[in-house]
Amino acid sequence: GAGPFKVESWERQSKLVLVPSPSSHLPKPAVIKKLVFVVVPEYTTRLAMLKSGQIDAMISAGGINPKDLPQISGSSGSIVIKPVRNRYFDSIVWLNIDGEAWRNKRQVKPNVFFGDRLVRQAMTYAIDRESIIDGFMGPEHAAIVNTSLSPAYREIADTSLDPYAYNPAKAVELLKAAGWTPGPDGILRKNGVKFSFELAAPVGNPRRNYAATIVQQNLRSIGIDCRLKFDESLVFNKNQNDYRYDAALSGLAAETLPFQLVIWGSDFERRPFNSSAFQNRELDGVIAELSGPIPETRKQQLWKSYQKILHDEQPRTFLYYYDELEGFSKRVQNADVNLISTLYNAFDWSIR
Repeated sequence: GAGPFKVESWERQSKLVLVPSPSSHLPKPAVIKKLVFVVVPEYTTRLAMLKSGQIDAMISAGGINPKDLPQISGSSGSIVIKPVRNRYFDSIVWLNIDGEAWRNKRQVKPNVFFGDRLVRQAMTYAIDRESIIDGFMGPEHAAIVNTSLSPAYREIADTSLDPYAYNPAKAVELLKAAGWTPGPDGILRKNGVKFSFELAAPVGNPRRNYAATIVQQNLRSIGIDCRLKFDESLVFNKNQNDYRYDAALSGLAAETLPFQLVIWGSDFERRPFNSSAFQNRELDGVIAELSGPIPETRKQQLWKSYQKILHDEQPRTFLYYYDELEGFSKRVQNADVNLISTLYNAFDWSIR
């Protein structure tokens, strides 16, 4: 290819080694002689390797926990923290369809729990997102959102939308309107079905593990039996792609407006990021129009429509956009990170 690196070696789920590509003109061959990526599933192991100098950078995979910043800054001063802001969001993906009916017969049937918009709205009201932020990231490192749109795009953000502030009573009201009422054991039921499901999350991500625990507690308080399930990343991704989870706590890097246009789509088989299998023809039309050349005033209107549909439908409970705190050894020179990529200028990196 024309990029600044070429692959020297690759070991699946273990290591990737890149070296400069002498034929690169976009923009030039990389300065650094070798860039080695290693896969380390456990957060505490990754952090220990960074602090001990076994690795020179700890990037992506959630970055560094904000609560670990004091011990890092209080160490030898050999680590530099570079925050990536407004790029990553966490959400709870509510499967809108019956996953088994889809896998077995390719039938689109509503999910028994989350096929109902009222239920999805109730889930968002029931979750105390502020307590997740306050207890883990801190308000200086995260912002609550109600759609997939990054807070970076202030000029098109619709601030008039209801923020879905934590309101368990409102959640119970919506669930009752959707037909879910308490059974003899206190768990909500509808047509003989208990509101009982598993919330899946990948292992090795303390932020999502913490959030999952808060979600479980919040839902229990309104009569929903939410059981936590933590799977290895490969298993988690495959199960989510196969629509095996009724609910999953996962994230996306949704940094650009063009990427927003490929997250959603009623033809969800061709939209791998639409892991909730959300279908909405009005949103399809908005996305189709935004994908072509249109006047700026019309574009503003369409982005408002885009946000309102997602806000009203809540195909996911959008939790927050958060700062991913990347850690670099001071040996690494010229490293920069931004909304577009953690590695956008990796061709200029060097080791002192």
